[in-house]
Amino acid sequence: VTKDNKTLIGNVENITTKAFTPSIQTDASPQKIGVMNCILSGTVFLDGASTKECEIGMFFSTTEEGINVNGSKIVYAGKAEDGTFSVKKELLKSSTTYYYRSYLYYKDAGTYYFGDISSFTTKNADDYAVDLGLSVMWASCELGADDPFEDGMPFAWGSVVPNRKGTLEAYEYYAEGEYVNLGTNISGTEYDAAREYWGGKWRMPTKEEVEEFYNSCSFVEEYIEEVNMSYRIWSGLNNKSIIIRNDVVYNCDETYTVIHAIPERWTATMTNENAYAYSSYLMQEFKSSKRKRELCIRPVCDF
Repeated sequence: VTKDNKTLIGNVENITTKAFTPSIQTDASPQKIGVMNCILSGTVFLDGASTKECEIGMFFSTTEEGINVNGSKIVYAGKAEDGTFSVKKELLKSSTTYYYRSYLYYKDAGTYYFGDISSFTTKNADDYAVDLGLSVMWASCELGADDPFEDGMPFAWGSVVPNRKGTLEAYEYYAEGEYVNLGTNISGTEYDAAREYWGGKWRMPTKEEVEEFYNSCSFVEEYIEEVNMSYRIWSGLNNKSIIIRNDVVYNCDETYTVIHAIPERWTATMTNENAYAYSSYLMQEFKSSKRKRELCIRPVCDF
């Protein structure tokens, strides 16, 4: 607009915005499949967009129909540009088929783009059963691990989802200043993490079953390169063995640190005090432990 109130208009021009058509691929061969966890990879080419404009990840479901924007998903937290990414899915169940596919969410347009649907089946926990000639079979590894040299997944007593804090505020069975009574023996119940994820006849061991274990077996300290040192537990009844690691224990305080010491594991048996349950050191020495603590579990299986 000029001083004499005339409006001058330039020529009309036009532009065309770039079409956003990303390429999404889901790797049909997972990097790792365990009993309770897996590592999956996918490939996303952003077609010129930046990772700030997009959200990348995986959708999961136990059915093909369940893979949608309202279902379970893991957002990829990395900062890589175009290319391959991977995510880890935990708390899976034994011998269960899961469906998954990569996705990209373009934030500006509010649009999802999907890769093809693939699937995998978790390992069968029954393959980890070792017959030591006792009243129950013992697992060859910790709950949440796939071999004796992997870290198990720690749980508070009665919890089936780890919170990795070990505080009263995080423990779901503490209310109004006291521990909620779950019964004196949670083995095989809804409060048993071994039964929740390994299924079948798997469960937490009772105090009596741990006593049977250490009364019937011999403990031999053995150097194993992967973990520096472990105990190989030999059965005196049929000369079979399992390995108990002695190099890691979870110190579940508010900082959730890991200290190197003799490992402690839960039993399913509560003490005569509602706030405590029995744990064991290397299946040999019992301790009254606060239920809020997060410890590993070595499952047992009925024949």
